[in-house]
Amino acid sequence: LQVLVVAEVCRTYFELRSLQHRINVAEENAGNQADTLKLVEARLRGGIATEFDAARSRALLGSTQAQVPGLKAEAAAARYRLAVLAGHSPEHYPT
Repeated sequence: LQVLVVAEVCRTYFELRSLQHRINVAEENAGNQADTLKLVEARLRGGIATEFDAARSRALLGSTQAQVPGLKAEAAAARYRLAVLAGHSPEHYPT
């Protein structure tokens, strides 16, 4: 039984760390995509880009931003699971 608990703690810990990394990547990507959107909109105003380019940039940014809340919810669930397994409160684990 003890081996199973240790294995579950390890699995949950690595899941949490993976989710935290994915959140950071998604947020960084969203920032880069927001910068790209500003450039595309400036090009649109200058007549160099098309409305399609701007719409595509907005859609990509929106899609990336929409992923973040789900990832954060999964990370919170993993943090609570880890806390229960370790007998601690979730505040012991980084967000």
